[in-house]
Amino acid sequence: MAVEFENRRLLSTRKRILFCGVLLLLLFLFSEVAAFFIYSASRGRWFSWQDMGDRRDSVVNPTTTVELFQQYSVHVLHPYVGFVVNPDFVPSTNVAWPAVSEFGYTDTNSPIRARAPGKCVIAIVGGSLAQEFAFSASELVDELQATNHFADIEVTVLNLAHGGYKQPQQLMTINYLLALGAEFDIVVNIDGFNEVALHGVENGPLGVFPIYPRNWPSICAGMPDQAVQKELRHRDTTIERRRDLANTFSHWPISASVLCNLIWSWRDNVRLLELSIIENKIRVIATPRTDYLETGPQGVESIDGNVNKHLVGIWQRSSLRLHQLCEANDIRYYHFLQPNQYVAGSKVLSDDERTRAFDERQAYRVGVERGYPLLRKEGQRLIDQGVRFKDLTLAFADTGESVYRDTCCHVNLLGNEILAAMVAQTVIDDHLSRSVLLPASDTDGAE
Repeated sequence: MAVEFENRRLLSTRKRILFCGVLLLLLFLFSEVAAFFIYSASRGRWFSWQDMGDRRDSVVNPTTTVELFQQYSVHVLHPYVGFVVNPDFVPSTNVAWPAVSEFGYTDTNSPIRARAPGKCVIAIVGGSLAQEFAFSASELVDELQATNHFADIEVTVLNLAHGGYKQPQQLMTINYLLALGAEFDIVVNIDGFNEVALHGVENGPLGVFPIYPRNWPSICAGMPDQAVQKELRHRDTTIERRRDLANTFSHWPISASVLCNLIWSWRDNVRLLELSIIENKIRVIATPRTDYLETGPQGVESIDGNVNKHLVGIWQRSSLRLHQLCEANDIRYYHFLQPNQYVAGSKVLSDDERTRAFDERQAYRVGVERGYPLLRKEGQRLIDQGVRFKDLTLAFADTGESVYRDTCCHVNLLGNEILAAMVAQTVIDDHLSRSVLLPASDTDGAE
């Protein structure tokens, strides 16, 4: 009798366990389905495990080369170009720099080089997009050497671009290096975004003269005070926590759960908001001084009452002077207006780009929307003045795949490949036209 009672008790316990297991399974399945539709409804597209995995990977293994902390620990004042990278600085693991030359540029090669037969030296100038373009210089070299004109020529690309550079820093860079004896065959300038986007967010609110380099008061101040250092440590800790969180949710079976992915996405957005608040706080407290050293002339840009027109005027005049400088030194100068996702009608963004690379609240967006129409107009004026200028704002108009990789302005490998093909084609077409117009003896030489 006791045995029969015990068997019934065990059977009843097993049924309860089985019932609870089935209930938990149904609850899990319901939460997964609910999470799937909640995510899809909130994002306006179906949930994708691949997209979530790519987003986490971009957090765990970032490729962004421009970091806010660089203005304090990496940049040093330069008497002619505003700022360069301190060669004594050892890049951290989250800065994709191959090296820093003794002149402060992110390149393994010295910029002081001489022309030589059978060789072509190409100098890349501009901001962070141009800098990353130069990091992928092999794409440009391959495109050029695929043609007869460059097939037997040794092409060297010098990375003289740097995150945050804006005119006249490109002009000053080439002028400075030419004074030191550098010789270039080609100068490629890819810019436009920094010239119209940065001032209104960084220098403008602090009353800094528009032509001054970005974050000029912070760079002048040197090492930050204790309050800024505290916020920088807070920022680094938040970045590390965000990376750890993404790494944790990247492991199976957590990564396979829609609900877990939804939880990670929500927590990651909270971390991003924290980072935005910290960075804004750093910008506010890092610039307490308002003397002439940090602000420069006052009120000059208001002569025409339009700061965007003033910024674009600096850009246009600097490019024209750079063209004239290159012409005087037998250098072919090519100027390209960089593309940007906030230029209306320039690209149909992919689902991934709408999630990762577009933010209606992006601070730089206003400068792009107001400034790019002026840049494109003045670009045509540069052409009329003899500058080899090409507008690349529609470079990705026919590209359905993802190209932009962040909400600022930077592109992925595919984007750089497309830009490299366009830059190379512009150079090739120009050289072919010169070969037709000039006697053969005049086209011989370093180029």
